[in-house]
Amino acid sequence: MPYSIALVVGVRELPQKPFVVVGADYQQVAPIGGGKVGQQICDSVDKIELTVVHRTDDPALLAFLSLARAKQPTRVQIRELFGNRLLTCTLEEAVKFGLSIYARTGKLFVWLCVTNKGVKDVNLAAISQLDPPITEEDLISRGFPTDPNVGKNGYIVIRPGITIRLTKNIDKERGFVNGAIAVVVDVLVDYNPSEGRHSCIVTARLTTGSMILVHPVSAGRADTMHEFLPCTYGYATTIRRAQGASLDYVCLYFDAPFPPDRGYGYVGASRCRTAAGLYYFKRLRRTDWLPIRKVVDPDEDSERGEVSDAD
Repeated sequence: MPYSIALVVGVRELPQKPFVVVGADYQQVAPIGGGKVGQQICDSVDKIELTVVHRTDDPALLAFLSLARAKQPTRVQIRELFGNRLLTCTLEEAVKFGLSIYARTGKLFVWLCVTNKGVKDVNLAAISQLDPPITEEDLISRGFPTDPNVGKNGYIVIRPGITIRLTKNIDKERGFVNGAIAVVVDVLVDYNPSEGRHSCIVTARLTTGSMILVHPVSAGRADTMHEFLPCTYGYATTIRRAQGASLDYVCLYFDAPFPPDRGYGYVGASRCRTAAGLYYFKRLRRTDWLPIRKVVDPDEDSERGEVSDAD
């Protein structure tokens, strides 16, 4: 039985006879592996189109997002949106700039990247500029293991004020969900095997304001069970993982050597609440703004080069 039919049959056979609502936006980033099962199901039921954007009421940002959602922006339109918020310095200097905004405003400055490597580079640049800094050597010598599904052999050193990103769905009602960003408030148990402390437990405040308790969880088979913290550093994340987030300050970093998938530019920019809070690292490129379209526009720039790069 096709998956789409099995899903519909399964819902209909539930004794509670639920009223099912599916929320979907097929102009955002497609799921890994592709497939059209979800869209086929949505196409077979009644539809209500929502037209109000609740994340922002900024007219400049709304106008650009409406354009980028349906059509690749021109170089002029991209330059007009970002203005002087194009960061052309080194990555370390740009990360320092973002940290200074957070220190001044108390609002997180989050980098949205394309690849996990870009995320790692930004996070390492951020923790190396903390006071005192956290080095890669510190992570190995005194870091607690993080989610193995997020980064191979990853470790994290925790202290108050550090930004983290959650990696597991543990308490959806409170907001402890995969991808949520939080700031560590207090360290209740600090990992230090040399002093007999073999765990790490902290309290953290989500961007929604809710407080959560972050503690080690176990995973694996009985003979390979291991503990890890269901979080990692949260100064940067991928655009794909950021879907659904609402942020005050965002820096888009299209770090891959090739154009990102369609929809990445639109999704990344639409995470920010205002145009004034939206930044861009390195050179502006039209190829970062390919929209999701059923029919490709012949005037699109889809390959990087001098022609597609904005001045």
